[in-house]
Amino acid sequence: MYLRRYPSSLHPPSAPTTPTSPSFPSSPSKLSSFKHLLGDPPPSPGLPSLIPRHGKTPPSFRYRYQLRVLIWMVLGAGVLYALAFSQLRLKRSSHIINYETNDGQSYEIVGEDVLPDHPSPVMVTDAHGKARWTVFIPANASFPLAPKEYQELCAHSTEMSQHVAQMKSHASHKWHFTYRHADTNFLDVHEAARQGLLPDESSRAAAGKEAGSLANLAQQQAITSPKVCDRSLTFVLESEEAGLGNTLMQLWMAYGFAKKENRAFFIEDKHWAYGKYETLFSPPPKPSCLPPPTSQILPCPSHAAHLVISAATIKNTILSDSYRDFRKADSTHQSNIFALMRDGYESLFHLITDDAKYLKERVESFSKSVTHKGGIIIGVHVRHGDRHPYEFQYAENYIPLHRYMSTARELISSAANNTGKKDLSGKRYSQILIASDDPEVYDSDEVESAQRAQERISMATKKAVDAAAGGNAKRGVDDSIGFEGGFFKDIFWSLGANGGKSAPNSVNQGRPLPASGDTLKVRELLARAYLLDLAVMGQASDAVVCGYSAAGCRILAVMMGWNKAIVRGGWHNIDGAWGWKDIEW
Repeated sequence: MYLRRYPSSLHPPSAPTTPTSPSFPSSPSKLSSFKHLLGDPPPSPGLPSLIPRHGKTPPSFRYRYQLRVLIWMVLGAGVLYALAFSQLRLKRSSHIINYETNDGQSYEIVGEDVLPDHPSPVMVTDAHGKARWTVFIPANASFPLAPKEYQELCAHSTEMSQHVAQMKSHASHKWHFTYRHADTNFLDVHEAARQGLLPDESSRAAAGKEAGSLANLAQQQAITSPKVCDRSLTFVLESEEAGLGNTLMQLWMAYGFAKKENRAFFIEDKHWAYGKYETLFSPPPKPSCLPPPTSQILPCPSHAAHLVISAATIKNTILSDSYRDFRKADSTHQSNIFALMRDGYESLFHLITDDAKYLKERVESFSKSVTHKGGIIIGVHVRHGDRHPYEFQYAENYIPLHRYMSTARELISSAANNTGKKDLSGKRYSQILIASDDPEVYDSDEVESAQRAQERISMATKKAVDAAAGGNAKRGVDDSIGFEGGFFKDIFWSLGANGGKSAPNSVNQGRPLPASGDTLKVRELLARAYLLDLAVMGQASDAVVCGYSAAGCRILAVMMGWNKAIVRGGWHNIDGAWGWKDIEW
């Protein structure tokens, strides 16, 4: 209940203080004297008046209807104008969404009606009116992009993928997809170009103005193979690492991945620290189609039609965990990833003519002098330099040489004892081969009975370099650089006239500066020595002894093959209790 004040015209008349009856004059004369005071009674406030008030004509029904229609039309026009104005403001202004990537870097998703001037994921609306996302790489962008650019492009693509999925599902949380997930919101570049959402550059030759291997191959193939590949994978030989081992494993893994997914395989070596691929290896198998335009070659997602893989992005593209079978024990759960590398090794590891000839002769000579006489060959790979063991006891130093040699001798004795003969002629003819990045290892007493795996190219100490130069210090590269102690990345990057400034850094986005011709020749010799050591040992040895921390140790297992190295136990790691594993991420 509540109280409400009445209007003054509706107030009831005040009751008299005393209940008296009204008295009027009884005579007519007296009654008529009051008529001028009574007049006509006022109209009832609750009933409609029968005459127009203040002399106005009442509005007709049609007039009121037209007035209401006019009001509604004005309101509707105002609403339409407000909507149109808001859309115009939305197009003219940038809609910004802040986000932070896993590496802690802050970025913004900006809504624009023009394409960016740098490589970036973009959100588009496809022919069916659905929100999709793709990746735009300007036609004037160099190929390949710098490693840091590829890393950022993948990080931004992941955020864009999650943003589109979140927007379409109206969810407040981020979507997290597995490696094998094929993002249905992703629109491949060639399809986006076909729908007119991106510039169509299908007529532009792959890597048209760049002087890399991909451009050269495109020019050579254009005459005989005018059709662009439907699916491809391009591996970029470029890494912040000075060593060669991890790059080889990544290259082989990428080739196996491409073969498994029926992709044409290409190699780009434009910025490789070791020079041109074909100065070390024979050319890879040539596909029967052309490489795609570089604007269509993406580092991610992994189901894009044309992929580019480098050391900076391989972890995003080929997640080795997805190839492991964790139902198996020990190293056997690595058999699938091992098979990818083995495919790459068999197809790509073909040394240049002179080195290939020496390799064949060297392996055959060991086979005649050892294997045909009943002996076995044990390879010993010793890595020093800036690669220290994983075993805690030697983490700050190196595994002693006598551990390598004692393990090799035990393997020879074990093989001889398995024959059941006391007169072990096989033991007498067995041979230990040794390879190391440290030239001082070969002069150690512990390895006196071992033979070098190859003697064609060797790393030398500073003392040996000075002696060979005969006092002449001018040799085209920095004066008398030696490799005492093994291979160090700082020494590698300091080769040549740049004085160490060629190493990758943040200024050049993780890309080494161009090296001089003399510097590339020295690096080429280092690579050829490393490859010959591994090739002779991997092809000639019945078993190998090495340290797991070195990439060369794991490469030797791939060269030996799964059955020989893993199943029959020919691969022996003395750096802890680890079994074979692929690339150390």
